[in-house]
Amino acid sequence: MAYRCSLMSRCGRTRRIFFLLGMATIAMTWMMSGGDDADQDGKAEGSKTKEKASFVELKPTGDTTDAAEMPLPLDETRLHSWNRFDGSQKTKTNPDADDESKVHILIFSAQRSGSSFLGEVFKQHPDIFYAFEPVRPLTFDVLEGKLSNRLFDVKAREKLYDFFKCKNANLRYVTRYKTDLGFRKRYKTVDYTKLCRQKRHVAVKEIRFYDLKGLQSFAEDPSLNFKIVHLVRDPRAIINSRAQAYFRNHDFMRKGVPWDEVTDLCNDMQENLRFVRSSPTWLRGKYILLRYEDLASEPLQTTKHLYSFIGVKLHDDVIRWILQNTKEERGGALSTTRNSTERVVAWKQEMSFDQVNDVQLKCADAMTMLGYLPVADETAMRRDDANFISDHSKYFLEFPYRV
Repeated sequence: MAYRCSLMSRCGRTRRIFFLLGMATIAMTWMMSGGDDADQDGKAEGSKTKEKASFVELKPTGDTTDAAEMPLPLDETRLHSWNRFDGSQKTKTNPDADDESKVHILIFSAQRSGSSFLGEVFKQHPDIFYAFEPVRPLTFDVLEGKLSNRLFDVKAREKLYDFFKCKNANLRYVTRYKTDLGFRKRYKTVDYTKLCRQKRHVAVKEIRFYDLKGLQSFAEDPSLNFKIVHLVRDPRAIINSRAQAYFRNHDFMRKGVPWDEVTDLCNDMQENLRFVRSSPTWLRGKYILLRYEDLASEPLQTTKHLYSFIGVKLHDDVIRWILQNTKEERGGALSTTRNSTERVVAWKQEMSFDQVNDVQLKCADAMTMLGYLPVADETAMRRDDANFISDHSKYFLEFPYRV
C-alpha cells in the first residue's frame, strides 16, 4: 500500500509536470498567434494613421500630387545638409503642448536675409519646435515637372499648416554616396510629428512665401495663434550674400519671371512693404517688422523685443547661444555663427560700385522706406566711417508694426 501510494505520488507529480508543460506550450502558441494578430492590427492602425496624417484641411484644386513623396535632384545634396532637423532640439515632453497658449511663428523673409541666424534664436528655446524651410522640396518638384507651378503657393500653405498643427510634419531630403559606377543618391523622409507635439510652440523659417497677403488665412484662423516676424535686410547685402554662396537660386528659377534676380527681389520687397503701410486690420497684433541690421548690431536687445512680441518668455539657453555666436565668424557662407556687426556692411568691400548702383536703382523705394542710405560713388562706398543705414527714416517710422 505504501508502495502504491508512493507510486501514485510520483505519477501525480509526473502528470502535473506534463500538465504544466502542456499549458505553457498552449500559452506560447496563443501568444505567438496573438502577437501576429497584434502586429497585423498595428500595421492596419499605422496605415490608418498614415492615411489620416496625409489629410490636409487646406485642400488644393486641380493637381492632387503628393509632392512630399517626390525625390529631389541629385545636385541638391549639399543644400539639404542645411536641414536644421538635426536632433539637437531637446525632446522634453510637454503635456500642455496643445493648450490655447501655443504660438505659431513664421519667419517671413527672402533668401540670404539672415533668416537662418534668426531661426536659431527660436530654435534654441527648449519649448519651441523649429522647422527649417519645410517648403523647400516643392521648389524642386516644380523644376522637375512633378508639380504644377500654379499650385506651388497652395501646396506651400498646406505644408506650413501641417507643421503648425504638428500633422504630417515630415521633411524629405537626399544624400549622396559613391559607388564603382559613380555617385548615387538615396532619399529619405523623416517624420517630426511626434517631436513637434512634444513642444509648446512652433516656429517655421521659410523663404518661399513672397506675398504677405497670401498669409491672411493663417492670421484669421481661430485655431492658430499666428505671429509673423518679417525679416528684411539691405538689398545690397542680400545680393552680395547670394553671390558669395556656392549654389544657384532655384526658387528664382522656379518662379520663371521675365526679369532679373535683383528686380525680382526688389519688387517683392516693395510690394510687401506697401501692403504693410496700408495697415490691414488682420495684421494687427500678429506682425512685426525687423531689420537684420538691428538684430546684428543689438542681438540680445532685439531678441528680447521679439520674445515679448510673440508672448513667450525668453529662456537662458537663447541668451547663452546669442552671446556665444555673435562675436566671431566661422563655418562659411551657410554658418549661423557670425561676427554679426561685420556682416552688416561686408557688401561695401565685396561688391563693385556698378553692382551696388544697379541694386540701388532697382530697390530705391524699398531702401528709402527701410532707411538704407544710397552711396554716390565708389569712394564713398569704401569709406570705413560711412553710414549706410538710418535710424531716423520717416518712412520706416511710419510703419505701424516694428521692433
